[in-house]
Amino acid sequence: LAADPDRSRVHDRAGVALIDLNSGVSSPVNALGLDRVKTHAALEVVGFALMLIGSLAAAHKKRMPGGARGSLWIRAHRAAQLSGLVLAAAGMIVVVSREDDETSEPFDWGKATATAAYKAHGALGAALGAAALLNPALAYFREPPQPSAKPKPKRLAHALLGWIVVIGGGANVVLG
Repeated sequence: LAADPDRSRVHDRAGVALIDLNSGVSSPVNALGLDRVKTHAALEVVGFALMLIGSLAAAHKKRMPGGARGSLWIRAHRAAQLSGLVLAAAGMIVVVSREDDETSEPFDWGKATATAAYKAHGALGAALGAAALLNPALAYFREPPQPSAKPKPKRLAHALLGWIVVIGGGANVVLG
C-alpha cells in the first residue's frame, strides 16, 4: 500500500500503515502533507471564527457603544472581517501549495478516488473562498445608509452573502 503513491494518497488525512502479512507486524507510514492539512484547518477555524465575530458586530450594532450611528461597530466589523479573510485566504494558499515529496495534490477532492465528504469540502471551500473575496466589493459599492426602514438591494446582498460565507464556512470547517 505505501509503495503505491496513488493508493496512499487517499489516506493522507487519516494515516497509512504498512502490514507485513507474513509476520502480522504493522508499521506506520509517514503521510506527507499531513502538517499542511493541519495548518490549513487551524487557519480556517480561526479565520471563520473572526468572520463570525465581525458579522455579530454588524448584526448587533445598535447595542454597541455609540449605537448604529457610532463608529465602533464598523471598525470592529471591518477589523474582524479583514483579519478573518486574510487568515482564511492563507489557509487556502497553504492547502493548495505542495512539496515535491508529498503524496497529496491540490484539488485531490476533484478526483474519482476522493470520498464524498472530501469532494464536498473542497468544492464548498472553493465557492466560499470566492464569495468571501466578493463580499468586500459588495460592501464598497453598496448604497449609502438611509433613514428608511427598508434595506437597499446592495446592502441586503452584502449582509446576506456575508452570513452565507460565515454559516457555510462553519459548516465546511466541520465537514473538513
